[in-house]
Amino acid sequence: MHIGLYSDEYPPYPLGGVGARVTDLARGLVREGHTVTVIGIYPRNRGLPGLMDEYLDGVRVVRIPPAPEWMRWRPGLLWERYQLSAQLRRLHRECPFDLFEFTDGRGFGVFGGPRGVPLAVRLDGTVRVFDEAMGIDGNLFCYWMEGRTLKNADFLAAPSRFARDATQCVFGLEGRECAIIYNAVDTDVFSPGPNAIEPGLIVCTNSIEQRKGVLEMIQAMNEIAASHPHVRLVFVGSDTQPHVGGRSYSEWLLDHASPEFRDRITFTGRLDRLTGVLEYLRKAEVCCYPCRVETFGIAPLEAMAVGKPVIYGNAGPGPELIEDGVSGLLCDVLSPASIAAAVKRILEEPGLGDKLGRNSRERAVEMFARGGWIRRNIEYYEACVASHRENGRLGAVSDGPFRTFCRRSVEESRV
Repeated sequence: MHIGLYSDEYPPYPLGGVGARVTDLARGLVREGHTVTVIGIYPRNRGLPGLMDEYLDGVRVVRIPPAPEWMRWRPGLLWERYQLSAQLRRLHRECPFDLFEFTDGRGFGVFGGPRGVPLAVRLDGTVRVFDEAMGIDGNLFCYWMEGRTLKNADFLAAPSRFARDATQCVFGLEGRECAIIYNAVDTDVFSPGPNAIEPGLIVCTNSIEQRKGVLEMIQAMNEIAASHPHVRLVFVGSDTQPHVGGRSYSEWLLDHASPEFRDRITFTGRLDRLTGVLEYLRKAEVCCYPCRVETFGIAPLEAMAVGKPVIYGNAGPGPELIEDGVSGLLCDVLSPASIAAAVKRILEEPGLGDKLGRNSRERAVEMFARGGWIRRNIEYYEACVASHRENGRLGAVSDGPFRTFCRRSVEESRV
């Protein structure tokens, strides 16, 4: 098959969670003998000199520059998405796609895909779903583009039952068939290493933003550090938030730490995923992810694969990823006291961290290893292509291969 994937994050450019998923998937599909093209519109701060079209490790990567600076915001967004549509038509003429898949966030599929090609959308997380969960009144134009992308989709897949249910509810898509394909981690790379554990080291590997629960984590740190003088908190990730009062968001966050504990909180900025992030995970005694809303969460899964006791939210996808008290601990992410209690329990209860770490590693290998994930994605794409050939658009409405795959994937996700 020739599979097209949308991503505006592909190496050597920095990766977030969605970019890491697409990169791992593209390379895995190529190793299995499939043809893959990854295309995306890159933001202005990436310094893209113009259209780039290259092959990296067998994957064709097409990078589209952003709209000219003189364009107004809305026309610029539409211009970018029209350029994306034009490039997809060009690529389809050169080497026909069997299927193209968009991510749902920011509405890049507003103009659809090449004519006659089945269009899939992965529910990685729309701005609207995140805004509603955070109580934010966001941009209606962005919401419209995301809704249009979802309605253009012939097939839907989500990385968790929570992502499916939240997206269907917000966009009025109840009743649409949607496959569940959990994200994955390379358990050979993200694995326990020779690094000695640093007692009291709490690590959070996520972008520095409100949605990731960074403020609540710092407030929890005030309580943890008061009774554990050896603890240290390290945030690994980019601070992309607007400045507050002329200072960075990270500096503003430190104002919420008690003065006597501020020197025990570190913001490293973005680090390489396979060196810096992995090194901190291996040194950590506890990994904590008090995210207020996620569709899955690659970061906590990487910590699980390294064999760490992981703390995650008791809502959203948390219960799908972690068995509370068995392969990690779940907490109320809106309550700094609940976050602090979970961390202190691991620090104070003899043997608990080791037990949770062993079980988290076993769960990651059993349920979220990359090899099985690649095969599941191939089965999903094959089912979409077969249903599209049988039924045309919206193959989900028939009792065909796609619906069969969906029902099986949903049942397996409840294990």
